[in-house]
Amino acid sequence: MATLMEKDVLLELTSGAYAIIVKSNQKEQKDIDSLLELKDNLYSTGAKDIDYRKTADFIKEIRAKYEWWNSSCKGKF
Repeated sequence: MATLMEKDVLLELTSGAYAIIVKSNQKEQKDIDSLLELKDNLYSTGAKDIDYRKTADFIKEIRAKYEWWNSSCKGKF
């Protein structure tokens, strides 16, 4: 169960993770598709029906795969 504010945070986390993936050279389409599907689900689901912790952990897990690339390439392009 999530509050409306937590739902908004999840949408922001999803968008941020998507942006990190798009900037990387190591994109995996399945991760992009998972985040786009999640975003659609978040928009169409009521806040009380969202498991905030589980969803946030899922987003963070995907994001972590790409953060190393962005931090290691910072300032090189």
